[in-house]
Amino acid sequence: MLGRFRATIQRLQWQARLHAWWDGYVFDPAGGRRRRLKMPALKHHFQPLETPLDFSGPPTVDGWPPQRLAVVQALFGEGMIAPADSEALTKMTHPLGLAKEMTVVEIGAGLGGIARAIAAESDIYITGFEPDAELARVGNDLSTKHGMGRKVRITHLPRGGLDARPETVDAVIAKEALLTVEDKPAVFAAIRRALRPGGQLMMSEYMLVGDEISPLVAQWSHATPVPLYPMSVKATRAELEKLGFQVRIVEDITAEYNKGAHKAFAGMAQHIEAGGAAEHMAPWVLAEGEVWSHHLAALASGDVKVYRIYARIPRSAL
Repeated sequence: MLGRFRATIQRLQWQARLHAWWDGYVFDPAGGRRRRLKMPALKHHFQPLETPLDFSGPPTVDGWPPQRLAVVQALFGEGMIAPADSEALTKMTHPLGLAKEMTVVEIGAGLGGIARAIAAESDIYITGFEPDAELARVGNDLSTKHGMGRKVRITHLPRGGLDARPETVDAVIAKEALLTVEDKPAVFAAIRRALRPGGQLMMSEYMLVGDEISPLVAQWSHATPVPLYPMSVKATRAELEKLGFQVRIVEDITAEYNKGAHKAFAGMAQHIEAGGAAEHMAPWVLAEGEVWSHHLAALASGDVKVYRIYARIPRSAL
């Protein structure tokens, strides 16, 4: 009961902050005060990325209509649907030692922003797999737009899907891609089959700290557009090791992930090109904020954390 009450308060405070930012204020929930932001109000600096969109009608986070795609990219950057700054991407890719001759795939590629950033940095080709057909389609359009249509290709596959012949892949990347996958052991087994000896897996994911699902975590799962199936960090490691992976890194990155999410909402006006008033877009921003309020409440509970895991197959694996 206490956990549910605390989560409700956190959600209301998050919504209050979004409303305040939209009008150009910082909201202090403790004192109920609003202080004018040094940056302009979001409503005066928020617009679709390129094509004018009709934001009339009720907002939705069920699927990925163009309006929602415009909102999340304005929040997190073009081609991104979640926090992923350059520092976070470097931490994910540096241990992999990516080279041009390597075969790399990304599970849960979204709009392909991460894959394009990696391909541009390391001059490699990446194949992405994405369960949402619209995200895959728009992601491929963005790759073409940036002249990377050959280097980064995204294929529509079921959640956690990986289409690769056995022992043909050097590295698999999965950034918060498996939370909505119920049968994670099957995904890990598919990754294991695809990797060559010496192959590597780099993933980050929301994971349970303990073995039990608390009432707050259960509430979090039911409140999101797609059901969530969090696995414990202990069980994740055990499953990978059972398949023959050597788990080299298990790192709690909750603090930096939280920081990225808060920065995205609080600093929107600083990262979006100035445009005309777009107050009619506010409901879409708030709807997205509602989804993130549940994610952040789950992390704040301490029952769930975001972990980065790096594992590899020994070169002598049979």
